[in-house]
Amino acid sequence: MNRWGIAALWAASLGAASGCAGEVPPASESEADERVGSSASAVIGSGAAEVIVYDNPWQDDGLPREVAVVVSRKNGKPDAAFRLDCGSNNGTFFEAFGFARTLDTFQVPFYDSYDAMIGELELELDTAAGERLPVHTLSCNADPSVTRQQIFQVYRRTDADLSKGEPEYYLRFSGTDLAGNNNAGTIYSVGCLNVLTALSWTAADGSDLEQVSVPINGAVLDTWRAQGIAEREVNCYTATARPLPAARRELPVQPNNQGRGPGAELYRVAYRFNGIAARSAPYLISGGKGYAIDCGSNSDAMKQAFGFSPTATLTDLSTSDPRFTESDPDMQPHLRCTRSVKIFDTSDESPSARYFQLDGSKDLVRFTCSGAAAYFAQGAPAAQSIPKAAVPYLLVNPNTLDATGRVLEIGCNGPSDAERQTVADLFYAVFGREPTAPELDGGIEHYTSLQQAVPPLSAADIASYVTAAFEAAAFNTELGPVVSRALERASQKPATTTDAAGNTISGYLTAKVSGTYGERLRANYTLIKGFVEERTPRLEARLREHYLSTYGFVSGTQDKAFHRAVMEKPDDLPTFEALQRPANSALFANATSLRDVISRAIADGKRANPRRPNLDSGTVYSEETTFFNSDISGDRDNAFKTGLYKRVNDRVKGATPAPRADLISSYNWSFGCDQTPTRNQFGSCPASEGIKWWSDEFYKPANRDANYTRSSIEEGHEGYLKHCATASNGCYYEVEQLVSRACVKAGKSCAGNATWASDVATMFRNDWMPANFQSTLCYVRNNKDPQRDPWLCFYRTHE
Repeated sequence: MNRWGIAALWAASLGAASGCAGEVPPASESEADERVGSSASAVIGSGAAEVIVYDNPWQDDGLPREVAVVVSRKNGKPDAAFRLDCGSNNGTFFEAFGFARTLDTFQVPFYDSYDAMIGELELELDTAAGERLPVHTLSCNADPSVTRQQIFQVYRRTDADLSKGEPEYYLRFSGTDLAGNNNAGTIYSVGCLNVLTALSWTAADGSDLEQVSVPINGAVLDTWRAQGIAEREVNCYTATARPLPAARRELPVQPNNQGRGPGAELYRVAYRFNGIAARSAPYLISGGKGYAIDCGSNSDAMKQAFGFSPTATLTDLSTSDPRFTESDPDMQPHLRCTRSVKIFDTSDESPSARYFQLDGSKDLVRFTCSGAAAYFAQGAPAAQSIPKAAVPYLLVNPNTLDATGRVLEIGCNGPSDAERQTVADLFYAVFGREPTAPELDGGIEHYTSLQQAVPPLSAADIASYVTAAFEAAAFNTELGPVVSRALERASQKPATTTDAAGNTISGYLTAKVSGTYGERLRANYTLIKGFVEERTPRLEARLREHYLSTYGFVSGTQDKAFHRAVMEKPDDLPTFEALQRPANSALFANATSLRDVISRAIADGKRANPRRPNLDSGTVYSEETTFFNSDISGDRDNAFKTGLYKRVNDRVKGATPAPRADLISSYNWSFGCDQTPTRNQFGSCPASEGIKWWSDEFYKPANRDANYTRSSIEEGHEGYLKHCATASNGCYYEVEQLVSRACVKAGKSCAGNATWASDVATMFRNDWMPANFQSTLCYVRNNKDPQRDPWLCFYRTHE
């Protein structure tokens, strides 16, 4: 029956119209090119895929009676067909290609047989030109790991040009197609995410697609095309297709951690190798594999490239020798002097790894020594850059079912480049310079001998022993230059090279390495440089602390100077105190400098006092400087250890004095200092000794939390005047002067009257009235008898 016949009959009987559910019309070229999705690789369109069915009455290949087939179309023509082996439950694979899970197969084209179906599909192809339609069978399985095995590998392209519609995702199927063709010879662009989800390669949202796919780029695709790999498409219908996620462009660069390569042995073998005319040839064995050298009489450069003397006589190796028979002769590419070479460098490794394709071989070769790599790169085209993960998939042999090629490593005679570089790096770490050729050879000889140790040594132990040998040589032959290099290149180091005692930093470091000063340091450029870089900021912090605690400031680069003892023990308190004492002692002996430091410490302390913010606006009074000068003098050792500035500044910041204005006001209130026409008419008021006494009290350590206020000072004045009310206490004159001021203020003629003074003193002593000017003024004004009314003039403080 005609391919559309059954569908037409069903449409007529059901009154079907274009666009009805389940209808799959034939594809037009414009529909086949429709693309949607977040990735340019997505090919989703109403004509990009179709479902057809063929009759399978004998249930060939174990398939059901009616076999559903999905046809992927490219430019309107069939590009690949997929038979669905799921019995009557094809919903998963219908959805895999973007169709509805419940697609009604009675409304799709039906063919009487497989041959009828394939014959009609291939009518659209140019079979005369060799075009054939590949057919794959996709099977359902409850086990996702089994379902997954139908795809050999998924690839993602990191440099697809989306503006040109270049695909971003590809896959290779496993095994062979229905005609027996090896699927390794074909790659398929992936049209929608559904395909990969249904075949258990990724999560439904594609979130793990980057992890399960191998990155490739245009160079990889070009290499595949050059090998004759066919490109086809797996496209999807619009009903349920989900676009693929965009492939990430940048690949993270990883360190190249390729280990030590194999060594190499070179023999002469009397054997007729395929493609080599000579009856015997040099034969290189490396990593257990054999490589015939095809250079005729011109093999000197080849020998030298692999680390052998060009004039060395080669040992004959029998073809029956296990070393030969087990090396797979003729199974590896020959090493020819005249050759065709392609080079591939990894784009996401540092340093990049280099691989060679020799004479169209299906094996990639990595030469582990630079001499051989440079030799084979001579005259070759520029290297192509490919992702590291793509290396095993780059060369494909369509004659095998494995879509990965071998990667062979060929080493050289003697140590590998990596080992030579390791020894050179160890040398530089110790000496701070590159080794000479003899120095490097000697180090390599030692390194190689350690590799043969019994029991075997770890790589870390070998490096440790080689380093120790280099350090011994550095100590004995060029310790001075090693120290100089370390100092010159240290990123942090003291700004001066000599301390006040005449010790030089280079001499200090040399003494440390020699074991004559401080904790011993190894003769190692890297360690010496690291020591200087680690100690310098700690030395700087300690010197800064010294200058700030002594003077209150750092001038210029004082804190960046060298100081041997402090650099050796930057956190040691006795060492720091030994630095403090002489500097502070010298400061104390200089009266002018000492006054400046004390004044600065007081002013800064007042401005920074947290409990008395900006006390006295930072004004410094002579009584304060006198007090601290005396305080330091009485406790010099502790003051010198602490630092003169810090001692004074900390004391002032931690104290709770009353402002000077409040102190003066308390005198005015308690003693009446401003109550006479001439302030000091009746004795000095306030007396300098009183101001000094209070200043001393404010800054004594025992009084730091006394919280002095004007009221508390006035209470102190009261106690003092009560004490003075007893004539024998030596300060009775204070009461006499107080009464005289009150008399002048009250306008009475009792100033200097001993009887009035005696009466007031009696009132003070008996607590009949507070001992202060205000109470006394009230008493004088009212001339009251305290026996009759003792509380009339009871003023305790100004509050």
